Amino acid sequence: MIDKLRTTFHHLAETVEVFMTLFVFAVIVIGLIGLVPVIRDFWFHRSDPEAMMGVLDSILTIVVVAELISLLCSPSAENVAEVLIFLIARHMTVKEMTALEGVLMVISIVMLFLLRRYLQTPERRKTEAGE
Repeated sequence: MIDKLRTTFHHLAETVEVFMTLFVFAVIVIGLIGLVPVIRDFWFHRSDPEAMMGVLDSILTIVVVAELISLLCSPSAENVAEVLIFLIARHMTVKEMTALEGVLMVISIVMLFLLRRYLQTPERRKTEAGE
């Protein structure tokens, strides 16, 4: 009885994950459509650094959400580290920060890259190395 209930909840959770993945994919499509006016505004105000930051913010947000889909499709510690790397990189690129915050973010990214490398299987390391 308990095993059947556990199995039912597991299937339900997987169904919810698929539904949420589809929802996040729809958000990406809407975000891509929403980039058109942002890029148009950037074109007319291309000498303004704030316009460039707005475009970068929009694009990097879509990239982070795309990485989130990857995480939802195949959850693993390696994918979590990758999403966090993109989040920190987006924050470093778009937001203003102090020198200390910048150094801490760089250290965080280095640690996440090392963690990601450590979590990789030997087979994946070979394929990424091109062997």
